[in-house]
Amino acid sequence: MSLIVDVRDDFQAEADESFTLNLLPDAPDPGAAVRYQVGDVDTGTVTILANDTDVITPEDQDATGAAVEGSLRQALINAEEFTGINRVDFIDLVADSAVNLDAALPSITESLVINGAGVEN
Repeated sequence: MSLIVDVRDDFQAEADESFTLNLLPDAPDPGAAVRYQVGDVDTGTVTILANDTDVITPEDQDATGAAVEGSLRQALINAEEFTGINRVDFIDLVADSAVNLDAALPSITESLVINGAGVEN
């Protein structure tokens, strides 16, 4: 048996995301034949790697200090880690919003284009 997980790509900057699949043995009606058995490996963890560099929120960090998904902070983290990615885009929803930082932004060691509504924003 094969299990295919179809992961849809979105556009906001996000960190690695993981989820675990648990396979449970068939529980047929009493007296019915078992249709499948689960072998020794009954769980699997899938990690969707960090992707994208679009900013969709003016928020910065969550209560734990982690970058908020879709934030400028997460976009900069991703741009720094991705080979060849050198552009951060603010989508229209936040292009005219002020980004209030909770802490200093991460260092950028490569050329980076930030595309937004302008320096006045």
